[in-house]
Amino acid sequence: MKCDSWKKGSIDSMCKASLLFFIVISLNTQVYSQRYFEFGNRVYQSGENFVAVTSDSAEILVIEAQLTLPESLRDRHIHGILAHGNPGYNLTWHWHFIPNQWRVVETSVEVCDGLPSWIERDTALWTDGWIFCPWSSYLLREVSPNSVMERGEIQLSSLIYPNPTQGTFSVDFLDPLNSQTSITIYNILGQMIYSKSFFAPYHEQMQIDISKLPSGVYYLHVKSGYKILTQKLLKQ
Repeated sequence: MKCDSWKKGSIDSMCKASLLFFIVISLNTQVYSQRYFEFGNRVYQSGENFVAVTSDSAEILVIEAQLTLPESLRDRHIHGILAHGNPGYNLTWHWHFIPNQWRVVETSVEVCDGLPSWIERDTALWTDGWIFCPWSSYLLREVSPNSVMERGEIQLSSLIYPNPTQGTFSVDFLDPLNSQTSITIYNILGQMIYSKSFFAPYHEQMQIDISKLPSGVYYLHVKSGYKILTQKLLKQ
């Protein structure tokens, strides 16, 4: 159908409806053509995974070919341009690969190699038009938009001792951490009486001194990416 019948300078109602239908279908096709892929790391078995998105049909063919192989034979790593923020799908990080501006390749120059946790340490530098090509990355699996966008916070595994404490206690992180981590302590009135932030890979264990606080019950809250921990703490 041709929309060439004009009435007072506007398209007639049938043409308007046809164009609206075409626009809606086109927009929906564009949205659902995006594919989400999780990348693993051959050097670090956990803690360095990330998700990247593409709608490039040619690249998706290459990716699908890789995913048909056993993990040990998937020989391509990601190579592309980074941007700040996680757009709701690269949840454990504060950066992401720009959609359709990355590829899976067999070789890259060493200058852009590294680990995802390195990017997290200085996102301002790496997300300023830099190319990132972690050689140790590989295609792990395809994930659904819902699985990454609706992923809730999960429990962080750690060991806190001694508890009760007379002043100083230790926090051992049993899970690999790869995000900015914050530790806060609240009293029973909900008032924050201690706060500290750090980049997790440098602090697998922490010691915290609350010897100057009065005896009583406190609550320790730890947040690292989408992992959380809330623990009751008794000061003697």
